[in-house]
Amino acid sequence: MKTDQDWILPSCRQFVHWIHFLETNPDVATFDLMPDLKLSMDDKESRATELDAVVINYDKTIEWHEVKSHESEKEVHRSQLLAQAAASSKEGIKYRIFTDREIQPHVQTSVRWLKVISFAAVLRGKLFELETYHLSMDLQQLGGGNLRDAIKHSVENNQDIAISLGIFARLAIHGVIRIDLFNQGLSYGSHWEWSGRQ
Repeated sequence: MKTDQDWILPSCRQFVHWIHFLETNPDVATFDLMPDLKLSMDDKESRATELDAVVINYDKTIEWHEVKSHESEKEVHRSQLLAQAAASSKEGIKYRIFTDREIQPHVQTSVRWLKVISFAAVLRGKLFELETYHLSMDLQQLGGGNLRDAIKHSVENNQDIAISLGIFARLAIHGVIRIDLFNQGLSYGSHWEWSGRQ
């Protein structure tokens, strides 16, 4: 997992936002779901606002994320959003608002990613550098296939299958490999392909 820590998510929307737009987004290197308050001006006064996420991408760009239930809620929270937009503009940071329109299409695949994230979480706090190197080399050489083929070599070399699955999951989360979870959840038949990212 990208931040190697637990997060408490206050809504289902933020849960899907975390899985799809942060944890499994291959462009995102890391993120903070409890960032410091941002001080700025709305259209009337100075105010401090709390973002839902501060994101750092692999290309070093930073984004501020705000999650709202639907378009009409933007009007209810207009002052907050104006202050956040002003602060991001002042700092030259991209500011994104996610509503149901952006989140709803990713609910089903986000739930499927939970299994992958769970496999990666088993290895939390442990690097397994040698095992990661060997599995990465195997996957790069294969170029693609199904999960069974991906971990076959590891199992033949008496490596723990749980560790191999965890490493496979980590590589998927970090975008080193791409896995297809659009039609079904993770299984030995799940298709993957090497992305070229190291």
